[in-house]
Amino acid sequence: MVGYAFMGQAHSQAWRNVHRFFDVPVVPRMAALCGRDLDRATAAASRMGWSAVETDWRELVRRDDVHLVDVCTPGDSHAEIALTALASGKHVLCEKPLSNSVAEAEEMTAAAERAQADGVIAMVGFNYRRVPAIAFARELVAAGRIGRIHHVRALYLQDWITDPEFPLVWRLQKDKAGSGALGDIGAHIIDQGEYLCGPIESVAGGSLSIQISKRPLPLGAVIGHNAAPVSSEMGEVENEDTATFTARYTAADWGSPEMAALLDEAVPDPRDHLDFRALDRPLDGVGAGSLDDGRSERRELVRDAAPDAAAASGDHDDLVRQQSFLEHDAPISPRSLSARPPGVCDFRAPRPCWCDHTGVAWTGACTVSFPSSWSASCWPTHGPGPPCGCCSPSRPTSST
Repeated sequence: MVGYAFMGQAHSQAWRNVHRFFDVPVVPRMAALCGRDLDRATAAASRMGWSAVETDWRELVRRDDVHLVDVCTPGDSHAEIALTALASGKHVLCEKPLSNSVAEAEEMTAAAERAQADGVIAMVGFNYRRVPAIAFARELVAAGRIGRIHHVRALYLQDWITDPEFPLVWRLQKDKAGSGALGDIGAHIIDQGEYLCGPIESVAGGSLSIQISKRPLPLGAVIGHNAAPVSSEMGEVENEDTATFTARYTAADWGSPEMAALLDEAVPDPRDHLDFRALDRPLDGVGAGSLDDGRSERRELVRDAAPDAAAASGDHDDLVRQQSFLEHDAPISPRSLSARPPGVCDFRAPRPCWCDHTGVAWTGACTVSFPSSWSASCWPTHGPGPPCGCCSPSRPTSST
């Protein structure tokens, strides 16, 4: 992995634990971490579980024990590192935005297509596609369950640079990041919009703005979105704080993505909408999201710590059903739920649970058998829990 700051920490967590959450064909071995400062890179490697340290990314790419290169650097170095790695036959996972220019992105795409012919894989880190609610929403759209999409409103709002005294970090400098809110966080909702509604056909009415034009220069290294000591010297902010535009999708009449690094709250339309929120805050250490059609259906969706065959097989509907729990004040409409076939629960709990059905405490795998008459509306009212609804804290369940 090249880079060890904000995204490097997140990626390291994933590499360390992916085989503990999911059934994967290989177990990652974290061979080497690369950073320009030897002392800091060594400390980061020790803290995050990397076996070796390099200070030159070219040396890391040349290593025989490195088969995949994870690029977690600022955008100005994405193209060179990724192109060199692909030319060396290494798989590549590159953070978004892909590059700082269209020309670089096209060159990287062409190199990835050539490498694919030799079995080399290149990916971009659009991780929100894997949130269960997004997978469920994609199924609803593809199945025509919500009809023709007339309007898509996508927002990604942050507040980490709301303070005018926050230092001038690389994300605010055009030569390093290429763009601000549009590329940094807008890339995610642009990808989600196309994932749900097909490719963007046209764009109009784009607006980029800088609200805080000058910021103090940092006195030292700034890690991620953390504040740091600053000097009295000010520097020019070159990248936008906010961005909005209107787009037309192949499967939607129009959309209005909005992104800002200065804001932290938005109120959705109250009725007749399909509203999805992917929450940055963890829920019991796992990603969370919610799906709301503005009327009777609402699901809080969580990804539990159990290996899930549905995730591997692409059966997103089963994945969502198994990983959902219901709110007390928002009943689920029966038209949206299908009965589960009889069988054994086989839920694996990450912590001790109390079984409402058998009256005993258990850990590991739940082995409660359930009849075919049970449906999703029997499942836990608090989560996360097993599909059979036997994991407390949940209200006593009853068959439908």
